[in-house]
Amino acid sequence: MSRKQALARGTRVVAVLDIGGLDRPFVPRGTTGVLEEATSPTTSLVLFDGIGPVDVDDDVEFAAAR
Repeated sequence: MSRKQALARGTRVVAVLDIGGLDRPFVPRGTTGVLEEATSPTTSLVLFDGIGPVDVDDDVEFAAAR
């Protein structure tokens, strides 16, 4: 089961890697946010605290916050 199937919209999540690139803002590892919605079969939109919305890879870049 992918994280997308396991986590519901509104779930608190944390970046498990530094996220960033040419087309999206830098998100340091450990930054928390809220899972907003699936944007494709392999990515989701996360609203990161103090950064804003970022598309992230479902099974690599974030996990449920503890």
